[in-house]
Formats: sequence, structure tokens, C-alpha cells
Amino acid sequence: MDARNSVVTLGNGNDVPVIMELDPKDGSVTKFINLDKIGADSANKPWFRTFNAIYHDIGVEGQRSYYYVGFIMSDIMQIVKVDDEPDNNFNPPQHTIVWNYEYKNTELDSSRVW
Repeated sequence: MDARNSVVTLGNGNDVPVIMELDPKDGSVTKFINLDKIGADSANKPWFRTFNAIYHDIGVEGQRSYYYVGFIMSDIMQIVKVDDEPDNNFNPPQHTIVWNYEYKNTELDSSRVW
């Protein structure tokens, strides 16, 4: 639950990360954001894994709100900040990725393999 009393979740839909906000009273979806990689098509589509790593920062009155999400994209951990309101200058409206950090472990330590 976020501070607006919405259930916020991160999952996979059609093999890409999706953010959903749900109204807990009736289960209706109030927001749905697809985080597909820009430029991906069937020939170069990365694989994703999500673990429900999400935080909804609703900010203070009059300020923008953001989602912070973490997921794996093709063996690289992604930490992403996404504006929760779409930019209506696009058709269809698009959400802005404010920043994206990647972490890729390039060393293999066999003593730490789970």
C-alpha cells in the first residue's frame, strides 16, 4: 500500500516488467505502466525477471510522484526511477524514465554461487 491507499505492484506481463496500481476496495486497475525496452522487437527482445522490488514515492502536495523499481534485464540489474504521471505530448501518452542505473557483476566467485 502506498500513501494514497493504493496497492502498488511490479510484475511481468507479456514477458516485460509492468507496474500496476490497484484500488483495494474493488480490485480495479487504476494505473498500468509497461517498461518494455525502447527499440526492442521480436528479433532483439531482452528477457526480464521481476521480484516485486518497487517503491511509490508520492512526494508532497504539488510535487511529482515517482516509482522506483528494480528488475533483471538480460543478466543486468536495473534500478529505474519512473514518473508516475504520463507525458500527454505523446500518442499514446508515455511515462518518463528519470534515471536508470545498471549493475553487472563481471567477476565470478564460485564460493558465492547460490
